[in-house]
Amino acid sequence: VDPYMRGMMRDAKGYYRQPFEPGRPLSSRGIARVIKAGPGVGSGFREGDVLGGMLPWSSHALLDRKAQAQAQLVDSRLLGVLPLPCCLGVMGAPGLAAYGSLKRIAQPRAGEVAYVSGAAGAVGLAAGQLLARVYGCTVIGSAGSDEKVRWG
Repeated sequence: VDPYMRGMMRDAKGYYRQPFEPGRPLSSRGIARVIKAGPGVGSGFREGDVLGGMLPWSSHALLDRKAQAQAQLVDSRLLGVLPLPCCLGVMGAPGLAAYGSLKRIAQPRAGEVAYVSGAAGAVGLAAGQLLARVYGCTVIGSAGSDEKVRWG
C-alpha cells in the first residue's frame, strides 16, 4: 500500500489518479507473471514473463491493451537473484527515486554527513542505505513516530 492511494479513496477533483471504484479490485504498482498470452494481443509478452506496472490486487487478472502497454518487462537478469518484491522497492520506483535524487541532484561525497527526512519510508530507506554504503556518508535519519524509528 502506497501513500498516494489515500487520494484515490475519495473523489478528489484534480487528483492525478481516478478514484477507486466500489466492487472493483484496488490497483497499484505490482509484479505479475504471465500465465497465458493470447494471440493477436500485440503486447509482445510471452508466457512466463514477469511484468511490473499498475496491476489489480488479485490472484489473476486479464489485462486490457492499455494495461499491457503500460506494463514493463522485469529484467530477466534479476529473476532468481533478487526476491520479486525488490522490484517494487529498492529496484523499483522508490529505489530509482532515491538513486536519481542522489546521483543527479545531491551528489554526495564520501565523509559528508547526510540527513534523510522520512528515513523509515520506502525512498528514505533506500536513500539512507545508498548514502552510507555506496557514497560513504554518515547518515542521520528522522521518521514521523517513535514506532517508525524502532522499526527502521
